[in-house]
Amino acid sequence: MTRDLALPQGAKALNVGKCVVHYRGDNVVRFNPKRGRMIRRRSEFIRLGRFRAQYDPETPPDQVASARVLADILVFIGDASNREFRRVSGDAHVTIDDAVATAALDQAAKRFNHYGEDCQPMRPDRAGELLELRCEERLACDIRTMNAVDETPEERRHRSAEARRERDRRRKRLERASKRRATKPPPLPITPPWLALGISRATWYRRGKPAAPAEIGETTPRPPSNKDDVGVDAPPSQPNTIPPALFLVTPRSRLQFGARRAA
Repeated sequence: MTRDLALPQGAKALNVGKCVVHYRGDNVVRFNPKRGRMIRRRSEFIRLGRFRAQYDPETPPDQVASARVLADILVFIGDASNREFRRVSGDAHVTIDDAVATAALDQAAKRFNHYGEDCQPMRPDRAGELLELRCEERLACDIRTMNAVDETPEERRHRSAEARRERDRRRKRLERASKRRATKPPPLPITPPWLALGISRATWYRRGKPAAPAEIGETTPRPPSNKDDVGVDAPPSQPNTIPPALFLVTPRSRLQFGARRAA
């Protein structure tokens, strides 16, 4: 039989959700950093459970160890109830008996009430040891509040320093790129080729996309301004025929009229 377990009587006076700090002589209400870390650890616990259920479903998790970690999380968040425990464990795909969950919640609540405001959450090394967290799982699930059991402190510091250097390099690249964009002169306006030729865009497409005078040079003859003048300025060696581009877009009635007039 399950039951909702509330925090002990003295735990409510500890102000789990918020705390009052003194800053420059004024009382400032801010969120408790312990509660913030535990909220993140709850999300990491869910991601780790889903990761293991997807990639290692044959190895069942340790119920007692998982219950201890989850109970410590919920007590510092301020919602140490069986209902919340079942919801989080269900989201993480971790099956925990009701008796084990109730015992873990009772133990975590008693410890929280015994130490009072000096009570600290479970250490990252201890939480990773109970969950048997590996370095690959820690990196894949983006876990920051629990340490891996197969990673030494020196390796962890080296990896953190390398990640910090990579973030600094990325930030500096972005800063240099933004400075180059700020100092780069605006691009020169590009004149469309049909405006340079003094024709419309549709006429420019009908003529087969001729090049502008600036692109082809001054020696190239200017293209004709009318479709009827096509072939007049052509060299004698070439036959006076209609280009294929104009033939495709010229109406059939105009071609028949031109042929009839030539006959």
